[in-house]
Amino acid sequence: MVVGTTKVKRLKLSDPMIGVSLHHASPITGVKENVCRVFAENQVNLTFITTRDTHEGNSVFCCLDAGGRSVLANVLKKITTDPAMEHRVFPAVTLLSAFPHQSDLQMMFQLLRALRCSLIPVHAAASSIGALTFVIDTNLAETAVDSLQFVVGTQL
Repeated sequence: MVVGTTKVKRLKLSDPMIGVSLHHASPITGVKENVCRVFAENQVNLTFITTRDTHEGNSVFCCLDAGGRSVLANVLKKITTDPAMEHRVFPAVTLLSAFPHQSDLQMMFQLLRALRCSLIPVHAAASSIGALTFVIDTNLAETAVDSLQFVVGTQL
């Protein structure tokens, strides 16, 4: 099916992961650098990372393989030493990717709307050259695929 001017050829689900949301209230911090440094020092690979800097602060949302669960508490302890650093852990998230999208914002709009109408929270989203990726709760992944198949008319 054509969405906007682009035909969606594939939806893909990742294996379950751990999602971590971090926010520092100050816009003048090295949150991104610190997060990457501490995860690297602990040999934890980040499968997904998106960041946001505003006058209200800096935010990072990342996903790591479920195998990183054993070191996550130690990593968070190192990252969140500053009381202004807030964090939240999502114990089971999945990356849902739709591609190709060819920079079609109509597709992003329709997919986000379909997820919202199906009451599926999107914890983070990203667009790359090849895919649109949404971070969703693992227990809602099949519902998400069903709702997006309705929109894009494709098979997982």
